[in-house]
Amino acid sequence: MPSKHRTSRLWQIWRICIVFVFCINHEIHMELYSRTNQKLTCFPHDISINTTELILARNFIERVDYIDALPILRTAVLDFNYLQSFPDFINVSTTLETLSLNNNNLTSISSDYLNQLVALKSLLLRSNRLRSIPDVEGPKHTLKQLDLSFNELANFPELTALGTSMVELDISYNRNVKSIPTEKLIHLANLTTLIAVGLGLVRFPDVRPVRETLEHLDLRQNQIVQIDLEVLKELSKLKTFKLDDNNIGTVPNLCMRYSTMVVTLTITSNPIRCDHTARWMKIAEMENVISLSLVCRYPPKLNGVSWSDVQMNDLTDATEEFSCVMFNFDAECHSCKLTDPFSGELIDFDQEPIWNTIV
Repeated sequence: MPSKHRTSRLWQIWRICIVFVFCINHEIHMELYSRTNQKLTCFPHDISINTTELILARNFIERVDYIDALPILRTAVLDFNYLQSFPDFINVSTTLETLSLNNNNLTSISSDYLNQLVALKSLLLRSNRLRSIPDVEGPKHTLKQLDLSFNELANFPELTALGTSMVELDISYNRNVKSIPTEKLIHLANLTTLIAVGLGLVRFPDVRPVRETLEHLDLRQNQIVQIDLEVLKELSKLKTFKLDDNNIGTVPNLCMRYSTMVVTLTITSNPIRCDHTARWMKIAEMENVISLSLVCRYPPKLNGVSWSDVQMNDLTDATEEFSCVMFNFDAECHSCKLTDPFSGELIDFDQEPIWNTIV
């Protein structure tokens, strides 16, 4: 067994030399090493030095105390094993980009072991027993995806360093996480996808710290009763918005100022009122401003009726006509107009047009 001091300067120089030799050899034979569902109880040591992808899923491995030098290893998958501690991947720390440890028995993560993974882009830790994750500096410039779903997180994780370059974060089904603090989102300046399904959220989260980047927001299976329109109005990059299985009765008029804010809105299994308050949604959908998926719950005559089968004249008791229609402009125009669905007045945007084509 090699010494624990194998990270000495001589060892590091030797590893760099090996990587260099492999990089200049254009005839390198890259290999996949896969031993899935073979009842392995320990980590194998017959792995070829040419291995780029290592798959050891669905075995009985409990520990990874040491891994041989694999100078071009990019991906390691150890899903569905019995790992109780985070593996020491020091010998592949400068090349490993994807580490998947889904469905294991991890209760904690070694700060030192995670910090040494300076090339890591994707860390998948779904379905473990983690209560927290260390906020380390090592992979902060490379880590793009972090999956912490189905764990036992006590709070929304601290990602001041680890979240620097993060694009996708999944914290779904951590039942103790009851809120998404605004101050913790400030450090996720590159986040485009936030998945927070099944957290028991009651209040709509204020995600405005990531308003310049957020494209996909998934808040399904929570207990949210009201959509915060003031927050949504600032999410100018949002493309998909999922609110299925909440307690929302009325959807506010999302066309009020930014009609291209939401490309796809799914809101099934909510007590939705399909009355005059929903007329704006039918108009916006007909104009291809948004795409909706929902089932009506009110009034009784529309209970259980799919939104796609609801006609405009079914949305009764309208007190005023709503409009979400884009006015014509040409390529030279530097402002565009949208009818305010509440006041009926035209809204001028003294900026570059939000739309590139007429809806």
